[in-house]
Amino acid sequence: MSEPNILRTSRTYDITLKIKGENYSNDISNVRMSSSLATGYQIITITINITPQTILLNKLYGQDTIYLNIYKLDEDETIAETMNFDLMVLNSELELPVSDLVVSEQQMDRSSFNLITVTRLPFETMTTMVNPVFGINPGGSSPWTGPKTPKEMIESIVKELVNTKPKLEYDTDNENKDKILQCCIPPTTLYKAIKELDNNFGLYNGAPASFCQYDNTLQIMNLSTIVKKNFTIFVEHLNHQTKDEDIKKSTKDKKYFYTYDNLFTNYVGNSKFGVLGKKIKHIVLPSNMLSHTIEHDLSDVCNNTGVVGQSKGKIVHINTSVAKRTKYYIDNNGFEKSESFAISKLSKQISDVSRLRFMLERNLAIENLIKVGSCVKLQTKTQEHIDISGKYILFSSDINWTKQSEWQTTASIELIRTNKTI
Repeated sequence: MSEPNILRTSRTYDITLKIKGENYSNDISNVRMSSSLATGYQIITITINITPQTILLNKLYGQDTIYLNIYKLDEDETIAETMNFDLMVLNSELELPVSDLVVSEQQMDRSSFNLITVTRLPFETMTTMVNPVFGINPGGSSPWTGPKTPKEMIESIVKELVNTKPKLEYDTDNENKDKILQCCIPPTTLYKAIKELDNNFGLYNGAPASFCQYDNTLQIMNLSTIVKKNFTIFVEHLNHQTKDEDIKKSTKDKKYFYTYDNLFTNYVGNSKFGVLGKKIKHIVLPSNMLSHTIEHDLSDVCNNTGVVGQSKGKIVHINTSVAKRTKYYIDNNGFEKSESFAISKLSKQISDVSRLRFMLERNLAIENLIKVGSCVKLQTKTQEHIDISGKYILFSSDINWTKQSEWQTTASIELIRTNKTI
């Protein structure tokens, strides 16, 4: 049997865990929460120290509901932030030690029981199988009657075919307003259906992204416009001369964080641009022509629809070897002469040319840190490093709680944008 939660182990967080209605809060030793635009939903790994006999007797094999609650506490130990997670186990790992023929009470060795879980409703939402068919219906109207924009098609799919009924938040800035006459998506998951619509027609004249938050909010985002909006997270990179007043704001405002960690930067401009080419031509098949060529200049795409955080000089530096290359794409029939699919495809590929990683630690407010796709503003106190400051997009966050005398918390943050410097 599990122990009652009689002792709070920390003055910074209170973390509770229930499996099959049993309380295992005192047994938790580690919680890791990963959010990334590459996955579409949160992945949470929980480590509990427990006897194998408890697992076998209680039949903790992953089929039961798991509820994880994380409460952030103020200095006076009042609850400042509450996050509740309904989880589903994808994988579990348990080490069974060598024991006697019959395990006695004197040999009740605890083992690490790792639960790799996902947030239940978002997982069900993004993996729901759909097979939408949109087209002209002379006999009447229905949710599948065209013509429809990509936004209207996604709204119809979510409303009519997804039983979990997620809350859809669709970013309308620079959305593709082409009215698609007909479209058939073969049986696939909702996550892939959204990507299919983007590949065929383009969701935005910009870099698209989709993510389903732990509360079953399905977000469809235009990263190219989000990076130009007000920041959701502000990070101050401190130096050796930092004073106490420089970090006071982070203790009062959930948007503000500070870090002493090194900033790790990565720039892959030449390799990305070498694949794309300086001049890019898409050959499409309009209904009234044999073919049509959509032509773009890579520099113009970076300037106009890249994920650009306020750049004063050149946004990208294209090597002379790349500047002579012309690349042809023939894998998309397009929609008449619309350029939206081509712009979306290129913008997405150049959105993460520049990446930045660093660590946050201590008593972190996590609500904003898991909102991947949001705008982050980085400010540095070191004059020589100012060029890499400015606005980015939060690509991923990896938050880790480790139980020691108190909960020790760290967060690995990865930011992306098109331009290396401002």
